[in-house]
Amino acid sequence: MMADELEFHRWLRARAEIGDGVDVSIGDDGAVCALPNGTRMVLVADAIAEGSHFLSDDPPELVGRKALARNLSDIAAMGAVPLYALATAALRRGCPDDVPRRITTGMLELAREFGVRLVGGDTVSHDGGTVLSVTVVGCIAPGAAILRSGARPGDVVVVSGRLGGSFPHRHLRFTPRVAEARTLLDLGPPSAMMDLSDGMALDLKRLCEASGVGADIDAASIPVHGDVDPGPETLRHALEDGEDYELLFTIAPEKWEIVKAAWPHEVPLTAVGRVTSGALRLVSGGGLGVPWPRGGHVHT
Repeated sequence: MMADELEFHRWLRARAEIGDGVDVSIGDDGAVCALPNGTRMVLVADAIAEGSHFLSDDPPELVGRKALARNLSDIAAMGAVPLYALATAALRRGCPDDVPRRITTGMLELAREFGVRLVGGDTVSHDGGTVLSVTVVGCIAPGAAILRSGARPGDVVVVSGRLGGSFPHRHLRFTPRVAEARTLLDLGPPSAMMDLSDGMALDLKRLCEASGVGADIDAASIPVHGDVDPGPETLRHALEDGEDYELLFTIAPEKWEIVKAAWPHEVPLTAVGRVTSGALRLVSGGGLGVPWPRGGHVHT
């Protein structure tokens, strides 16, 4: 069995190639590479697998939609504009002929919604479950990409939308926060940003490690989705369930005031804490800080 995902990512980052047209490589939500005219393209790639990210009886249209939406969420986290997509499908051998058509229909409907063109890909058959892999290419101005590594002590920690309870249905129907991210770029920009795919407990830890900082997060401020059952486990679900695909970002306090005053979207933004130079902590109403939860979704 492969080492856990975090350890594998550390191994990859140590071998990432930077320079000669590669501004950002392995370790962020997307890679940033230079084109000959100076424009930067942002490249993201993601895969979903039957049994881990969707079930065999989920509608194929929604499975295809999710495969593309996850990539659009990564593009949003970089502050980029999505342009083109490539899709590859490893289909269960003997699957009905309409399945790949229905998967593609779901991708195309979402692609049209976000102005993305599906320009190619590949299909194969195998003896395992269905696996879909999508690559999206976007663009952004030189130096404008929002990375995970820019958070500074004193910054406000903010999340979009609400968290928790993504399964069994919402994880197939989420809306990538592309427009919201572009607005943040115009009004802020944030100092650091990523999308919440593996749960805030794990993803905020990744952002803090990339930036070399900690944070104090107010437990009572974390916005919980309405379909999470109230009770003692509510906060754990919000922090650890994953598959929320909301934006997590840090921003200087004065810029946060500008964003709050001018925010045009229905999707709410919630300040949940502050970046510090210390450890990452969860703070209760009485001001008592406890170690950050170790949960979240780690691939093995």
